[in-house]
Amino acid sequence: MRYSAAEKLEIIRLVEQSSLPLRRTLAQIGIPRSTFYAWYERYLARGAGALEDGQPAPRRVWNKLPDTIAQAVIGLALKEPELSPRELATAFVDEGVGNFVFVSHTKKPVRAGGRYGGEQGRRNRG
Repeated sequence: MRYSAAEKLEIIRLVEQSSLPLRRTLAQIGIPRSTFYAWYERYLARGAGALEDGQPAPRRVWNKLPDTIAQAVIGLALKEPELSPRELATAFVDEGVGNFVFVSHTKKPVRAGGRYGGEQGRRNRG
């Protein structure tokens, strides 16, 4: 459940004024201690205004290829159009363009760069 800044402040004041131990007071209210302490730290550091819900920071995708490396992969793919994604990943390292890159990481930027058409990167092996 989300609490408004006013409700958070009311909970903080209730806990501060309670004659019961903090743990028991929070248990009766149903607020986890970690949540309360996060609110309380913000309140002590920056006042009641810090209890407002802020916008969450955008999270970094753990396996996203940085734009500079993606551009280097696209550049190499355009320079060597006959290479498969696997060969492209190997050439990326062998030619000293960059460090190790997974084969799966070569497919998405190269498709976005317009190298593979309707075949989605498949080559005829006839």
